[in-house]
Amino acid sequence: MRSVKKKLSLLLVLVLLVNILLPSMSALAAETNNNIVVFDGKGISVQPAPGQDGRVEAQGVKTAAIKAAIRKLVYYLRHNVDTVISELRDYVPGRYLTVLKNNAGKIAGFLERLLTWEDLAYQTIYDQTYNFLRWNLGFAHTTSHWIALGIKWIVEWGLL
Repeated sequence: MRSVKKKLSLLLVLVLLVNILLPSMSALAAETNNNIVVFDGKGISVQPAPGQDGRVEAQGVKTAAIKAAIRKLVYYLRHNVDTVISELRDYVPGRYLTVLKNNAGKIAGFLERLLTWEDLAYQTIYDQTYNFLRWNLGFAHTTSHWIALGIKWIVEWGLL
């Protein structure tokens, strides 16, 4: 019985060591190697594009769709904010929609700045809008939360 426990504990220690050492070694190798070599029988070597420094930039269909929805939202915030309000009426309490209506121009200007970002996600829109409303415009937490959530929903659900 004792030898089984010894063997089992030794095996456990070895497994833990392998799990600790192997991921760190592969991460170290990934950091130092900027070239990706693909072997498909021809030995093609892929180098990073000049100026990228080995970085991968995510520019996908989802980001393009999010940016298109933000552009449309900015247009409606500037030219027909009542349409935005009517789309959110069932989801966001009315008092927060009044604040949105009164500050539509400032919010539209902020959202335009998000269009310069290379990669956008729905949660990014919420986080950045919340921070802008809370810290730049000085709104309360609840007001910032509901307006940012409403803007996120408009972009995510494609309401406009």
